[in-house]
Order: sequence, then structure tokens, then C-alpha cells
Amino acid sequence: MLLPEQADRTRFPDLGLLRASAADFGLGDVDGVCLGAILSAALSFGGEAEEGAFSSIYLSYGQGQDRVNVTVTPSRDAGYHLLIEQAVSGAKDAFKAGLAATTLGGGGPWAVEAAHVAGKPVDAGWLLESIAELRNLVLVTKEVSDRLVPVE
Repeated sequence: MLLPEQADRTRFPDLGLLRASAADFGLGDVDGVCLGAILSAALSFGGEAEEGAFSSIYLSYGQGQDRVNVTVTPSRDAGYHLLIEQAVSGAKDAFKAGLAATTLGGGGPWAVEAAHVAGKPVDAGWLLESIAELRNLVLVTKEVSDRLVPVE
């Protein structure tokens, strides 16, 4: 049986609720709130790497045939690179949408480098809204890669 703090980590953040709450409280960067929640959910697994030093965290959440893949890699400036992919699982995964974003260390603003749906550029909000429609995403696959350290 999972402990409460473990059970929470198996579910994808509720983007619909986050978007509504951010708007209700007058937060200007609704997309940044959602990206921060996705990053925090992924970073909750970072402690599984030796001494918490990971080179990447890969999470795949599923709901039926739908998948949302999240990859987090640390950047040199104490920030993170975040890649989100929306796919349909089957004999071969068909990718529907994707988003690449970077944040600086210390909770700075997000820089969305690219966002697309079916190969067409979109804004981050549109993509996050489409993922928010998937309300029952649960963790299917997880991989936390240790950072390689040279032996002296």
C-alpha cells in the first residue's frame, strides 16, 4: 500500500484546477504556474538518484491510450530544461504535441522555446489546456538517471 505522499506522486498535476486557481488569484503567468507544478512533480523523484544528483528525470503518465511524457534536465545556471510530449500509445507512439521550456535558478520566469500541436506552432497555454483535459493521468513509467562523476 502506498503512503499518502507516495500516492500523490503517481498523479499528474491537475492543470485545470491550477489554471483556474491562478486566474482567480490574479496571477499573471498562468502558464508559468502550470509549468512550475509539472517541474515540481518531476523533481519530487530527484531524491532517488544517488545524493539527489540526477542527470535527467523521465516520467510517462497515462490515461487509456493517451500519454504525457515529461523529461527534466538540470541546466548549468541552476535552472532546468523541461520537455513535455503528448502522445497516443499503440503499436507505435504517435506524438500529438510538444513543449520545450527553460527556467533559471531561483524560481525565475519560464522561457518557452517551442510549443506545437500536430507540427503547427501554438502558444504554451493552448497546449497546457489540451493536457488539462486529461484529468486521470497516472504514472506509468519512471526513470531517474544518476549524474556521472569522473573517478579520481
